[in-house]
Amino acid sequence: MINIARGVYRSSLPVPLVEEINILPSSPTPGISGTFSMVVNVALQSINNSDTEPVSLFVAAFKDMNYLKAIKSNDAYLRRLITGPSADETQVITKIVSISPASKGQNLSVFNEKERILVKSKNIEIPFDIVVDGATGGLRNLAVLVVAYRDLAPEDDSLAANLEVGKTTVERVLFEGKIPATTNVFKLTQDMKEYGSVGEVWTGPVHLTRKALMAGNKHLPEDHPTLERHIIINQKIKDIRPIQRLYKHINRLQAPPPGIQNYFGTPLYSRSANNSVKIYIPFNFAGYVIENSEFSNIIRNRATLLSTAAVLDIKVFRRRVSFIEEGNRLTTDKVTSDHPDDTNVLADCGTPATLIGTLRTGDVRLLSIPGLENVYNIFINDKYMADSKQSYYEYSLEVDLVDKSGLAINNIRARLIKRLYQYQSYLFNFTGRGNKNFDSQSFVDAKINILISDPAWERLIAEIVASIIYIWGNIGVPRNEWLRTLLPLANPYSATNVSVLQLEKIAYDLINILNRADFKPEVSNSDASFTVRSTMIDKPATAKNLICTHVLKPRYYNELNHLTGFDYLGAFSTGNLDRISRVSTDKYAARADKEIAKYGKYTKMDTTGINSYGFLSPRIVKTPENFIDTSTGLQLAKAYDLYQANTTALSKEKDFMGNSFKNRKNRYAEIGRILSSEAVTFKYTDTSLKDIAKECAASTMATLDSSLYFTTGSVFVFDNTYIKDETKGSSTPRYKDKYWWAQDSKLMDNKILVSMLEESMASYKDVKVNNAGAIFGSPAHRLLQSANSNLQSINLFELNINFNSVMRVQFLAGFGRGLNNPQWVTLSPSVVATAKKQNSLLLCRLTDPGQVLSVENKFKLPSFDKLFIIGDADPMSLQSRSNYFQKYMELLKTTKTALTGPWLNPKGKNSALRARYTCSHDMLYVPEDAMGYSR
Repeated sequence: MINIARGVYRSSLPVPLVEEINILPSSPTPGISGTFSMVVNVALQSINNSDTEPVSLFVAAFKDMNYLKAIKSNDAYLRRLITGPSADETQVITKIVSISPASKGQNLSVFNEKERILVKSKNIEIPFDIVVDGATGGLRNLAVLVVAYRDLAPEDDSLAANLEVGKTTVERVLFEGKIPATTNVFKLTQDMKEYGSVGEVWTGPVHLTRKALMAGNKHLPEDHPTLERHIIINQKIKDIRPIQRLYKHINRLQAPPPGIQNYFGTPLYSRSANNSVKIYIPFNFAGYVIENSEFSNIIRNRATLLSTAAVLDIKVFRRRVSFIEEGNRLTTDKVTSDHPDDTNVLADCGTPATLIGTLRTGDVRLLSIPGLENVYNIFINDKYMADSKQSYYEYSLEVDLVDKSGLAINNIRARLIKRLYQYQSYLFNFTGRGNKNFDSQSFVDAKINILISDPAWERLIAEIVASIIYIWGNIGVPRNEWLRTLLPLANPYSATNVSVLQLEKIAYDLINILNRADFKPEVSNSDASFTVRSTMIDKPATAKNLICTHVLKPRYYNELNHLTGFDYLGAFSTGNLDRISRVSTDKYAARADKEIAKYGKYTKMDTTGINSYGFLSPRIVKTPENFIDTSTGLQLAKAYDLYQANTTALSKEKDFMGNSFKNRKNRYAEIGRILSSEAVTFKYTDTSLKDIAKECAASTMATLDSSLYFTTGSVFVFDNTYIKDETKGSSTPRYKDKYWWAQDSKLMDNKILVSMLEESMASYKDVKVNNAGAIFGSPAHRLLQSANSNLQSINLFELNINFNSVMRVQFLAGFGRGLNNPQWVTLSPSVVATAKKQNSLLLCRLTDPGQVLSVENKFKLPSFDKLFIIGDADPMSLQSRSNYFQKYMELLKTTKTALTGPWLNPKGKNSALRARYTCSHDMLYVPEDAMGYSR
């Protein structure tokens, strides 16, 4: 038992204590017009057994806090307010209740175990209706002042002077539109005979000196004790408006309108060196569940709803798509690689869709990427594409999900019923059901230890709060505010017979709301609504299977054989062919350094401001028979085969002839293809030098023996053998004869022929810089700034690789308005450094910024690994599991923990006393000379 200090009752008049303040549910919230209604329950207490004189109770509701401050600081102002004319209701609303005789109708209880003195207590309820104008901001601040007084000379006209005024109690109701979350418990720190002993509770005005808190509203010459202050949860004010707002919110709820037509983003395709395909596509798991879950119209807590669903499997299918008309150099396609989705000119090849992988087999993975947690990141590995024909291919997905929202609601309903059933015994003990003509407050005081130790009321409160947040979210009401709302209704130190039944009704209401679901339980053989004692027949809630299908667009074009393409990462990639490539942060930094070094070989560059992380040029050019390292010198002759394969093929399939740099016969054929495409032919003629000389010179020339001028081993000496025919019966074809090949081999080095070849490859144009801004910030751009005039000294192959083939490197920072609005941001050193520090991953892509030079890039090849991950850890697979039960238990645990926290705990050391004995912050009087000290 908490002992109340005797000094609290040092008054000739009864002491008014605010027992509770009930704010009616119809009262408007801040900023809303209406009538703010409340009932102030005052306990008028006295230990003076001989006091039988009538007494009046003055109760004032202050809207103006400055006016309240003036009243508190001057007794004369208070007297005039009591006796004067009607007050200005824009500032204060006053009421007077006459109690005669004061000694009748009172409850008796012990306030202090040491003294065993009975205190008489009489409860009076005073209702207030305050008109609120929302246009002026509504009711922001409100406080109640209560004081008992007696008129000593009723016949005297000087009413104020003849009043005997008792102790004043002030209780703050609203502070800036909100119920004050905390209140105070003051305890004596000194033993004083007239006041009490150390540790006893002081309920009354407190004033602040420069040294300490002390009893009373002002400092007096006589001795009065110092106090210590304990801040606890405010349970004196009962306000169930948040519950009413919840009911209105629920009544307004409707099934979410179908707003998302496509739950998938745009796919990204990435070729591997073996021609297998990696596909990334984001899946709006949350959007799909919200719009398709069976009970998404009830469960409005997004996190909860998502916890009730899970992806069981993802199946990926592929089918080949052909053209009605295949194009070639003479007849172009109706469908181009830029627009492969024109269904009017696409036809099914007749082959059915083939299953290429599933989530269960590992060919499909859900990866967890930091920053992209709001979507499911689906990565697909089509390892069978390496053996597939050149064509367009269409992929489709089938996502199998499970929906357990019905099970989740059923779990909450069952738990609420169980807690409500347990609460019935608490209600019986609290209200004394079955007893007649008894003092309910005295009954509760006598059984307080039994009631406070009964866990049923706390369990029910925790279950209600956890259920509300679990199903509907905070709806603007934080968890601790829900607890502050419900605790005063059932806590034995603050509850009343009415409030404990209010909590019971709230639990019933929630259960009946959940019963409105399709699987709702029915009362056996009755149309009556649910009661805790009803016999239930449950329609069992079951899990529901969902299937989401999607066709990927654009389609994928399988263009080249394996080992043909631009490799931008080279040996710096640590990925394997079955997974999306990954580059560690250190290796990517090394790759960026190589990019700087490549361009630094042309001229000394100032690297300040260069973003080598955000732009990459090809590291390796791969063709079926060629492997060109771009970090070394790029000779044009190495690219003849690549050029002719890109420009002279009659069909879409590229016809590579072989390594022309090692095999001069291949080079001869490649040059022939290139020039013939420009209507240029060349050949060796067998006309002798003598005949040419005769035609070109008028004077007669003597026949000279060439052996006099050339060595005997010179092929020039044996010129006549070039035109010899095959020997009869020879097994060596003429095109393989060394003498036949020698004549054509000489032509490839002819300067005129080489010049004509280079002009043809450049489309007979001078190479100029057209769009350097496309690669602004890259090493290539910096070189163009310093070496624009020297471009003619660089061969065409090198120009196209190092300037026209530069790719921008971007990382996925998230999604804007939907998955079709991905936020791709250019990579920078700071982003990679942050990823390294946080050990996180970056999903990156290579994207073409556009043509930089004036000539078309006829050496271009599709890229390998256009999609890759930068990071030092392997991507973690996302485990899609339905964990609705675990999520609720975690929420319930944190709610129970809050109930046992330092200040919310209703059973704490300083909280174990009746709410009437707590003091609001307005009971603290701060004299002017003590200003500046904390209240």
